Amino acid sequence: MNKKIGLVIGLIVVLVAIVVAVFAVGANQVKENDLSALTGEELLGLVDQVYEKSGLEFPMLETTELPLEDVEMLTYHIGLTSTEGVKNVIVSMPMMNAQAYTFALVQTEKGADIEKIKQDIFDHVDPRKWVCVTAEKVMVTNSNSVICLIMAGSEQTETLANALAEVTGNELGNKLEKNGEA
Repeated sequence: MNKKIGLVIGLIVVLVAIVVAVFAVGANQVKENDLSALTGEELLGLVDQVYEKSGLEFPMLETTELPLEDVEMLTYHIGLTSTEGVKNVIVSMPMMNAQAYTFALVQTEKGADIEKIKQDIFDHVDPRKWVCVTAEKVMVTNSNSVICLIMAGSEQTETLANALAEVTGNELGNKLEKNGEA
């Protein structure tokens, strides 16, 4: 009888060890949180979370979803010249344009060429789009399937990018950066 109890306990220990090992391996394989299933409303909420996490304060910002049908407006606001592979665009800007600031999230479709879309934004965004002011720094990066454009002061740009990484739980992708004055 003692041998049977010992055998049962041994089997239970082995099964528990196998289950723990399977979960540990599975957890290591999932390195990024998938953001492709977020809705436009959830992306708007993500912007709010980034602002909260950053600790930065901005006066009177308007955060809105931009229509994908108006490519001219997308190009003006964030430099995007094509909506191929794009699912949603959220942009946050001051209500009064005397402030050189834009924060945008571009959600891509599954299988989209994220680096190509990032490069399109980077190449065509105008850090001087405001008549009187210029953004100090432009950064385009991504967190999984969501591309982020930040045009602001250098410290604000880095702080917002770091906040995005914290909020999403993802490492940021390749950062494309330039001085807005260049």
